[in-house]
Amino acid sequence: ATWFEHWINYLVRVKSKAKALNPDGIKVLIRDTSLKAKYECLPPLLGVQRLSDLHIKVVLHIAELRNGFVHYKFISTDIDDLGEKRAQWEIDCGKAEKAVKYLQNYTRKFIFKEQKKRVRKVVKIS
Repeated sequence: ATWFEHWINYLVRVKSKAKALNPDGIKVLIRDTSLKAKYECLPPLLGVQRLSDLHIKVVLHIAELRNGFVHYKFISTDIDDLGEKRAQWEIDCGKAEKAVKYLQNYTRKFIFKEQKKRVRKVVKIS
């Protein structure tokens, strides 16, 4: 969940600088905007493609689970007797991993704009 927050904050920082937004305003935007608003609204406002609704839902669900744990709303479970919870945890972890891969691909495509391919061409020429 923390990775998801850092990822969206990085996107906001990079794209806000590209739009010449005030550095103090960027800090306010990052600190005072909810995670949901950052994922759902900010990418198009910052000039990049909207994020997948499916992955936004996963990010928000994982953040909700983390917040429940951090803020002592988590109901402890005997690790030796997980029952159906184990299957749900495995599903959530699998979805989180897919969301991370999606966001990494998004970064490559919309933030770095496939620079890796361009670098490889330059290196081959040299």
